[in-house]
Amino acid sequence: MDKSTLVLVVGSEALAQEVSAVGAAVKSRAIQVQRTPDLRRAAELVRTRRPDAVLVELDRDLRDLHAFSAELESGPDAPPLLVGAWSRERFGGEDPSGAYLIDATRARVRDFIRRPVSSAELSDVLERHLGARAASRAAGRVIAFVSNKGGVGKSTLSVSTACALAKARPDQVLLIDASLQLGLGASMLDLDPTTTLVDAVAQQDRLDETLLRELSLRHPCGLRLLAAPKNAMDAARIDDASLARVLTVARRAFDFVVVDTFPLLDSIAVAILDFADDACVVVTPTVPHVLGAVTLLDVLERLGLGRGRQRVLLNHSHPRVAGTLDAEDVATRLQRPIDAVFPFDKGLLIAQNTGEPYALTAGKLFGFGRALHELAELLTRPRGAVGADVAP
Repeated sequence: MDKSTLVLVVGSEALAQEVSAVGAAVKSRAIQVQRTPDLRRAAELVRTRRPDAVLVELDRDLRDLHAFSAELESGPDAPPLLVGAWSRERFGGEDPSGAYLIDATRARVRDFIRRPVSSAELSDVLERHLGARAASRAAGRVIAFVSNKGGVGKSTLSVSTACALAKARPDQVLLIDASLQLGLGASMLDLDPTTTLVDAVAQQDRLDETLLRELSLRHPCGLRLLAAPKNAMDAARIDDASLARVLTVARRAFDFVVVDTFPLLDSIAVAILDFADDACVVVTPTVPHVLGAVTLLDVLERLGLGRGRQRVLLNHSHPRVAGTLDAEDVATRLQRPIDAVFPFDKGLLIAQNTGEPYALTAGKLFGFGRALHELAELLTRPRGAVGADVAP
């Protein structure tokens, strides 16, 4: 299964849950589901997330749907597949009339699905309309590194992971340094940015895969970097909508997009998490930070990132001393297993001072290098159906 399809559900949470449940049973493609309750918000999400299909819960009045489809048709990008979902309860116990269906078709509804949604019908609609298009467009995997405080090694792990992925896939991995105020990616890679994320945002109206590659910096290992802004004034020019546009193009241009974030859950971070296939939560073995991670993981679930998209990384950023929590202690408090444990390695400190990523020289058999290799393997496993993760 190498096709990934994003379905934007416009309507009730019950409909989104139906699509999630049956989407997990669709064998031909991995289905991701995002939900919004109204068409106004849906128009914005179509621009930023570029879903393959929009599934609208139909009601008797189609005026808003006509306006919505007209807005999609007037945009610069090809509109997504528009599908209507109907139930007899909304039509007085009867099927929609022929006149109604004709009016819906005039609103650019390409197909219809009856509720409760079945996996066979959903699969049939998507294959008939998206088969050729989806086969030619495989969305890249977005991996966001997050934490609830600074100084835990989040940037070190994001850069190391990006380098590890790029070694196997030169020029197919992009690191976006979205820690807008304190980005460290360029210095860790010993690169002098001539262009930054600000340049991509400034060109967002004409940004495409080719331009994005030109704006990124290439490291000798094959990694591409979209560096953080050079100062706070430049950083202020980036908002959630413009960053979403960059991420939309990035996941079309690269197999993997690794995003380092600022340790603050603001609108920028939420926009990144909207795109994330994997949220790597970096935790250090101290009681205050573990307690903070409990809250952060709960917030991620409330934002729509279920446990299937969360990766807990335990990072020993300092040498172990008496009283240090071990992985079992942390897992017990978080009530979930740890996906990777990174031991302290003084080679990382040397690498940060020299600008030579330690990931490029660390062995794979033990220590930090082994943990990094295992994380890279985890993140390159095929994505299964992500139907259970329904965004609000």
